[in-house]
Parts: sequence; C-alpha cells; structure tokens
Amino acid sequence: AHLKLIITWMVAVLWGRAPVPILLFEGPAGSGKSSGSRMPKFLIDPVEHKQLLRTFPENHRDFVIFGLNSLIMGFDNARTVKPEKSDMLARAVTGGAFSARTHYTMTEETVIGIRRPIVMNGISGVVNQPDTASRTALINLSPIQRDGRMCETDLWTLAKELRPSIFGGLLDALVVGIREYENTRPADLPRMADFARFITAAEKALPWEPGEAVQAFRDAQEELYDQALHKDRVALAIVSLMEYRERWVGTSTELFDCLKPPGGGDDYWPRSPASLGKRIVEALPLLQNK
Repeated sequence: AHLKLIITWMVAVLWGRAPVPILLFEGPAGSGKSSGSRMPKFLIDPVEHKQLLRTFPENHRDFVIFGLNSLIMGFDNARTVKPEKSDMLARAVTGGAFSARTHYTMTEETVIGIRRPIVMNGISGVVNQPDTASRTALINLSPIQRDGRMCETDLWTLAKELRPSIFGGLLDALVVGIREYENTRPADLPRMADFARFITAAEKALPWEPGEAVQAFRDAQEELYDQALHKDRVALAIVSLMEYRERWVGTSTELFDCLKPPGGGDDYWPRSPASLGKRIVEALPLLQNK
C-alpha cells in the first residue's frame, strides 16, 4: 500500500496543478526512512545537487528561499514540528504567501507566494498539529531485517540505472491521469480532494485497481490522526469524557471545569474557556476521525 501511495504521489507532483500531501516517512533507526524519503526526490527532481534532504529552517526567510530553489522541499531527521513551523508547512503545501520588509527600504514590502511538494522523515510523532496532519500522508516503516539489508552504494547505483525507465513509467501514468481527470469523479473524496481525484485517474495506467492508492492515502492519514490524537491533551480529554456518553450539553465554562485536569493543568493546558474552545476547533479533524 505504501508503494502505491508513493508512486502516485510522484505522478501528482509531476502534474503540478494541485497541492499534494506531505510525504512523511517515520520509523526507528535502521528502517530505511532517510533513503526512502530521498528516493522520490532523486527520481523526479531535476536539480542534481539539491537531492539531499536538509534540516528544517529556523525562520520563514530561509524556508521560502529553500522553496523557491527546489522542486521538492525535503527535510531530514525532523523532530516534533512546533506550531509555528507546522503553519509554514501547511501554507507551503496548499499555497501561501510569505512577506518581509524589502531590503534597503523603510516601508516597502516583498511578498512571495510558494506551493511546493514536501517530503520529510523522522522517528515518530513529527507532525501532531491537526491542520498539518490533514495534509500529510504517513509512511510508517519497520526495521529492515538483516537478510533484507543492502549497501547504500549498491542501492543508489541501482536507482541511477533504473531512473530513466521509472521516470518513463511515471510519465505514462501522468499522461493517462491528465486525459482521464475530467472523467474521473470519485464518490467519496478525502482531504486533498484534487490530489485524490487525480491519482485515481492516473491509476488506470498502473498495475492495480483504481481507488487503491486513495485507500492507501486514507489509511495513512488515519494512522497519523491516531498518533496526533494521543499527543493532543484536549482531544484525549474529550474522548475520555465521551467514552460512556452519547451526548454532553453545557456551557463553555462548564466544559472547561469538567475537562480541567486535577491540580488545574499546566502551561500546555488552556487557561480559559475561550482558549479551550479554540483548541477544540483545532482538534476537530482528530475527533471526527475517532
């Protein structure tokens, strides 16, 4: 299922007319997540010296510069993404503008808009903000067994040999996807609907049934939602509250008092009913998927 999702993701990147989800490789040491996340970039990014993944930039300016000079933005060994960086990822995936004061001026502003595919890797729990999770496809890897390991030099030598034929196959699927896109209308579309519709159209050129890649995308998102849910204390508190209930009715203040942890919570717990309401709205994608 992961392979189907990765292949159709690359085809959608080549199409370029709609946002594609972040392709996130997670797994323990020895699972091949670094090589796995480099491979899609290696196969379709034409800029040879920019195929290696980078650490996540510390500010908006460096993030935008990286995006402007890359077909695919790639980040290596990512830790848990903080909210401000999560916002940068979400905006870059679906298309967003970043602004800064123009150099050598007092009042002029430079606005740069970017939309880029993103691939990244990390050990676990890299993406836990609901909005970014809804734009992410998780590729969860297991450790490679000893008899399944391969020297990295052999891997990339083989990849270079096969790259032309792989790229040709991706272009064949791209042509079919473009031709069939208007005639393809899946009944039940997930988030990133244009991506899902296009890969369903492109699957007609691939050796499996149309719809299987979208199902792989749904499964990947559900797994990521489950991870994110268990890291969101407000969402977990609501799940616990509703475990033996079908309905709860009350004011926002009553809900705040009902959910408040023993001792009043800590710096990460909402400090007021209004801030709790905001956190609940942010967690809705996770709760709706539960």
